[in-house]
Amino acid sequence: MQVFDTSFQKVIFIKAFDKEHAVVFIPLLEFKNIDLQHLRAFCVNVTTKFSSSRPIFRKLVCLYDYLAYGVDG
Repeated sequence: MQVFDTSFQKVIFIKAFDKEHAVVFIPLLEFKNIDLQHLRAFCVNVTTKFSSSRPIFRKLVCLYDYLAYGVDG
């Protein structure tokens, strides 16, 4: 029995009404469960809600860069 659903889609769907919680929980997912196209679209979508100077949002964008381009990117 799986206690936590670690799929990216589930986090986005459940937390669609509360994007701040989604921004916090997405980095906690297993990286293999994060769909990069959806993560990028989510980041673009929440840019209007979050100032780019907010550390939690910057961390999410850094996570996307890391997953998409790697360390040597």
